[in-house]
Amino acid sequence: RSATVLERGDQIVKATIVMAKGAVHKSFTTCNRRYPFERIELQLVDGPFRKLEGAWIFQALDEQACKVSLELEFEFSSRVLKLAVGPVFHHIADTMVDSFCRRATQLYGR
Repeated sequence: RSATVLERGDQIVKATIVMAKGAVHKSFTTCNRRYPFERIELQLVDGPFRKLEGAWIFQALDEQACKVSLELEFEFSSRVLKLAVGPVFHHIADTMVDSFCRRATQLYGR
């Protein structure tokens, strides 16, 4: 699994993620719009999905902390893809919040 930032602007980040399970490798690209201190909206650009959209939600707890959650809605474009890479995508989605929080700690401490 890898992630590559294709484009980065003040409010928009376009990125590609590669999923792999055995010999099966699939990638998808999203356009991510930032709303600072509130959310980041995710929209599918290209990939093996019929539908992929979601958002990172940041809920302030106090001046120094926030709750981070990830909401995703997705549907693979075929049953074969769902069977081949579905479990990998579910694992990626399950670990993304933890990875996000670890990276935030590296950048900002605490």
